[in-house]
Amino acid sequence: MTKLSLSARLIALLAIGQTILVVVGFAAWAFFATLLTFGDLASDTSRTLVAAALQSEGDSLRIVSTPKLAAYAQKRPDLRYAAFRAGVALGGSDPGLASTLDALAPLMVRNKGILDIVVDDGNATVRLSSVPSDYGDIVVATVGDRFGIDDVGTFVTTFVPHLMGIFAPALLVATAIVLIVVRLTMRPLIEAARSAESIDVANIGRRFDVGTMPHEARAFGAAINRLLSRLETGIARQRLFMANAAHELRTPIAVLEAKIDALVDPAPRRDLKPAMRRLAGLLNQLLAATRIAHEDTTLGEEIDLVATARGVVADCAPLALRQNRAIEFDAALDRAPVRGSAQALASCIANIVDNALHVEPAGGTVRVAVRAAPTRGNLVVEICDHGPGIANEDRRYVFDPFWRKNEQRQGSGLGLFISADIAARHGGAVQIVDLPGWSTVFQIELPSA
Repeated sequence: MTKLSLSARLIALLAIGQTILVVVGFAAWAFFATLLTFGDLASDTSRTLVAAALQSEGDSLRIVSTPKLAAYAQKRPDLRYAAFRAGVALGGSDPGLASTLDALAPLMVRNKGILDIVVDDGNATVRLSSVPSDYGDIVVATVGDRFGIDDVGTFVTTFVPHLMGIFAPALLVATAIVLIVVRLTMRPLIEAARSAESIDVANIGRRFDVGTMPHEARAFGAAINRLLSRLETGIARQRLFMANAAHELRTPIAVLEAKIDALVDPAPRRDLKPAMRRLAGLLNQLLAATRIAHEDTTLGEEIDLVATARGVVADCAPLALRQNRAIEFDAALDRAPVRGSAQALASCIANIVDNALHVEPAGGTVRVAVRAAPTRGNLVVEICDHGPGIANEDRRYVFDPFWRKNEQRQGSGLGLFISADIAARHGGAVQIVDLPGWSTVFQIELPSA
């Protein structure tokens, strides 16, 4: 079951509280004000019981002492009642009260009120009112009404509906005002939630505007800001360590590569060169990742994606030939402008192309194409190969850092992760799609400039 939001619960509680307050407040006022007395409530209960106790005897009506009426009257020894229809007292009425009101009976058809008169040589307060019954409207007069616990139901059934009819519009207006006030009060928290949705590793330096939050939520917002500051510091240290490590590795790798090239014996040189290329490729990937992470490169320059992809293909062609593979380039567009870093996008494409060349069977061809996306107006770079393919259950993991299907596969497991990160920082994405004739197709989709 879906839980209500904080604002909805607050509004509901306020509305219920207002209703209870109005009912209880009016009840207290009604009991202690002169407009409504305890006797009035008791009289209303008596009249209702008398009307329910009517019984037809031929052409006449009579009040029969029902169990409810008898139990009610037993608790009130002074209670006396009489009923009149068309100015005539009904059987079962109190004789003294009926005779006293006999002269007034023709005038009591629709009247309602209180009479202070003498009944059986004593002063008494007579309450009378017209009451509906199964035999039409009758006038019931009562004397000796006394409020008891069994009269509470009369208050609820008789006065609360009238009370709600009077106060319901005011309650609705008050609820609407509360709704507006709560929404306005919660707006800073809603804006803070939207700001939190936009914070990621790329812009972890952003903070909540605590000054616009409600006073009760400022401590929470300040705590989140301190948490973000600690995370930013930790991420900055990790980035600095990775950048320093990558830069420090450049010199020894370059020395090793020079020494390998200087070997006279071609056999060890031939064995060491592939490992050296892998090590140099991993270093370049780490450097590309640190450059993007530190945002050392500007992402605002306009780049021709066709020219960038063509340059990557040209750079990878000698490697493909040495591996007995071919690489082809196809551009459906003369020019494909995007905004970002040319070096970073070239690294994004090269990582996927290098991965495709490793899995492409000997004698096969890797295809790189640039075209317009069919639906969103974006631009797409496709890298297609005839390798073993990627199972559907593995596609969610291939962009994770250092993930490899098995340890026998070559590579560091960083290339696809770095490519996906670069594409995301350019407002795009890398995905795997299915195309007839190809085992694996990577699509780099970027927004057009």
